[in-house]
This record gives sequence, structure tokens and C-alpha cells, in this order.
Amino acid sequence: MNNPLSLPVSCIADQDVPKNAFYKRALPGRVAPLRQKLTDEVARIVWLYRLHPDTINLPAGKAVSEIDIFLIEQKHNEFPLTLLTDLDNLIPRPTLFLLRYGNWVRLAMRYKEFRGNDNYRPFDRIECTELLPLTDLRLPLVGQDLDALYATILGTLSGWHITTLHEYRRAAECKTKIEMLQREIDALENKIRNEKQFSLQFELNQQRNKLRRSIEQLKALLPEPQ
Repeated sequence: MNNPLSLPVSCIADQDVPKNAFYKRALPGRVAPLRQKLTDEVARIVWLYRLHPDTINLPAGKAVSEIDIFLIEQKHNEFPLTLLTDLDNLIPRPTLFLLRYGNWVRLAMRYKEFRGNDNYRPFDRIECTELLPLTDLRLPLVGQDLDALYATILGTLSGWHITTLHEYRRAAECKTKIEMLQREIDALENKIRNEKQFSLQFELNQQRNKLRRSIEQLKALLPEPQ
């Protein structure tokens, strides 16, 4: 898998990365669990591409000077959320993961907010595509600099039409609040189904309706879909 995203040849790194390069960098309490997850879930890791002013015709942005792309060849066709989070925490820059199982692939990335001095604070949510046939995989390099390219990639994965990292962060925070409120609604609906007293059912319904209105207000703030 030399150039699955059909990017300029100058971006290609194509270097196998030993698994111990990751788990040896983990905190002491995370070394053994991460080593086991890599053994159980991952067949191979490849540093596929380095997106940098030296490798693509884009200047560095204020927040982003490099984006790395890693191939993770999976042993099982499951989305490895915990594993990706652990790996991403060990890479000190924006990173895109190409997850492959057989001839099916998906792209995944977590937003990392630039805090200065080459430090980034990862957000909790990971954006990812649906499973795609390998032949359908594309990643256009769109943007006036690497900040804009990073925003474009996050927009592609999230399905939002965004052009800046500020727009993505605002949308991601809004989406996270919506998901949190939906979990509260689900819990209330369980209580409503089990509640026998009409007065308490009425009160719970009022709370649910209030949460639903809050969700609709938040949805109105989300960017247009792509």
C-alpha cells in the first residue's frame, strides 16, 4: 500500500513502524494494556505520508506545521476507539489514521487544539468516515495553508462544510452537547416507561421536552452538511 490516497509522491513516507515505538512511549501504567491491544487488534502500522511545507505546496499555518498519516491494518473489522485514542495521545501533532481491514477502509482523526510551543490539546471526539471500498478512498489537499487543510480534512470526516479550525471547534463542541443531551433524554424515557404515577410521568415528560428544544436550538448552530 504505497499511495492509497493518491497524494503527491513527495508526501509519501511509506515506513513500517514497530508497535513498540508506541507502547514504549506510553505512561508506565498504560504500557502493558497498549501492548496487548496492539497485539490483539493490529497486524501492521505504516507511516504513510508526511504533509509538511517541504512535501506539499502549502505553507505552515499558525497552528499546524505538519500532519502525519498512518495506516493501521486491523485484525478485526471493528472501530478501535480506545486504541486510536491511546495512539493519538502519543503523537505530538495532528494525525490522520487510515484503518484497513481487507479491502475496506475508513479514515479517522481527532482534533488537536494548538496551545503554543508545539503543544496540542486533543479533543475527546474522533471524526471518521463510513467503511469504504479501498478503490473509493480519496483525500483532496484543499486549503491555502496547513491550518485550512486540517480544517478541510476534519470537515470531510465529520460531514460538515467548514473552512477554518475555529468553525470546526465550535461545531464539535455543539455536537458533543447534543449527544450529551440525547443521552439524558434516553435516560428520561426509560424512567417514563417504568413510572406508574401519572404526575411523575408528566413531570418527566416536561423535562424531556425541554431537552428536546435545547437540542433543536443547538442543531440550528451546526454548519451546513457537505
